[in-house]
Amino acid sequence: MAPDESIERACVYVYFSLKLEYEAQGHLWVRASEVPGGFDAELYAWMRDWVRDAWPFHFERVGWPGRETPWAEWEALPDKDPMEL
Repeated sequence: MAPDESIERACVYVYFSLKLEYEAQGHLWVRASEVPGGFDAELYAWMRDWVRDAWPFHFERVGWPGRETPWAEWEALPDKDPMEL
């Protein structure tokens, strides 16, 4: 949220990953008006570090599709066996 709570600046999601190589996957979006000021890069760096260092689930392998891994490569990764989820 903006400091005055007038707009939602961004949103972050962390899910269990369906991809074999990863335990979790993170996604975030930033309002278009916030991108020119560098908020997207700032938020992504902060979230990546927070999930790695402080998130209570302590996943070691967190993927960031569309950021660290291009979407086409992410989609091509092998999926986990649904019976093992």
